[in-house]
Amino acid sequence: MTKVIAQQARNIMNYREAVFVVLVSCFALSLVWYGYSVRQAIVNVVQREAVVKQIQQKSSEVADLETKYFTLKNGVSIELAHKEGFREAPVSMFISKKSLGALTYGNHI
Repeated sequence: MTKVIAQQARNIMNYREAVFVVLVSCFALSLVWYGYSVRQAIVNVVQREAVVKQIQQKSSEVADLETKYFTLKNGVSIELAHKEGFREAPVSMFISKKSLGALTYGNHI
């Protein structure tokens, strides 16, 4: 009888050791995953800041180009066009803004 009890005690101890190893492994894996997640969060914040700086620079460039465009646009006149060799068209043709209808395949809507 004591042999049976001793065998069961050994089985329980082996089972407890296996459960302990699994729990410790899960804990270690959780720590590694947490560290990876924190690192990724930091990397994402740094990349976001870099992108925000790039957007600000591009917005500034666009504003400068818009200013230059409007300055040049306001400087264009009929006299300048004639001086550059342009001439007025004898007949003006305009395109109508009126819609001609929807185009459909096989006249099906």
